[in-house]
Amino acid sequence: MNEPDPLAWFVDEAWPAFDRFVVVTDPVAARFPAASSFLSRAAAVHVVPNRPTLAEGAAIASLIDQTGATAVVGMGSGVALDAAKLGAFERARVAARPALVPMPCGPEPYRAVTPFAMYDVESGTRIGMNKPWFAASRVHIIPELIGDVDDPSKALFAGDSLVHAIESLLSRASTPESEVHAGWAASVFSEQCGSRDPHGTRLLVEASIRAAYAFEITKLGLAHALSRPLGIVAGVSHDRFNLMLGPAVVEFWGDPVLGAQASDWVELMCHYREAAGLPENIAALGVDWSGMEAAIDWAPNSSGIPNLPRPVTDADLRAIAHRAWSG
Repeated sequence: MNEPDPLAWFVDEAWPAFDRFVVVTDPVAARFPAASSFLSRAAAVHVVPNRPTLAEGAAIASLIDQTGATAVVGMGSGVALDAAKLGAFERARVAARPALVPMPCGPEPYRAVTPFAMYDVESGTRIGMNKPWFAASRVHIIPELIGDVDDPSKALFAGDSLVHAIESLLSRASTPESEVHAGWAASVFSEQCGSRDPHGTRLLVEASIRAAYAFEITKLGLAHALSRPLGIVAGVSHDRFNLMLGPAVVEFWGDPVLGAQASDWVELMCHYREAAGLPENIAALGVDWSGMEAAIDWAPNSSGIPNLPRPVTDADLRAIAHRAWSG
């Protein structure tokens, strides 16, 4: 595996150190043994039970105000990382912006470096808020903390980000920079598949972050175009759908686009899907075909569609969706 160009971010394995800070976390990460001492030092801890909302952001901002905290730490899954962004944003409306400190340790660790935060509204839709400062330049990847992440969660974020990396490599908008990050990430996901080495987990988190740098340049393809609306329909994060759509998308492009690697990528994605405890098809998750129809209707609006290897038709989208839905 060739070493990439120097990182555009700084990865730090030290616990964040501030005089007063608020931690935003999720119910799983809040119970990690390695986190207990750090959480005990926080001025306040806010646990996000579900997908974040603007009301959740306002509650976090209120905690920052009440405690006089100068930093908000997002510790846990992408849900916690996005909620921390929303809290910092809401606080910045009326006072100095607190430092935003990502400490990923769960699904969607790449949210640490993306310049967007996703939040749900009462109508059942999911909105994206974009701010350049949401993309952290310093990410705390704490070995003992990510060591508490369970194996299915590791497989889920690795498989999800593997799809991100491949879709970035497929994009006609790819650049030398995006290809370095996406290629390095894809290699890590292949080499570390099934590894129980703590350093391997550390590499998986970094690979997820590198894949995010790649897709911020290229945007994402067919799997993400379908998985995002499916996540909204199901009221969950879209990562599981992205991983389950990945094999159908790779099979669609096949050898003409991916070369002899196509079957290897499908096999690797299926391994991660199984390790994440996901079924063979999306229907088994309780999503009926009307939900797939809604995703098919929305997919052409995805930002990565113009940069696909070749244009796709409605029939193409239906074939891919049905393959992933029925197995």
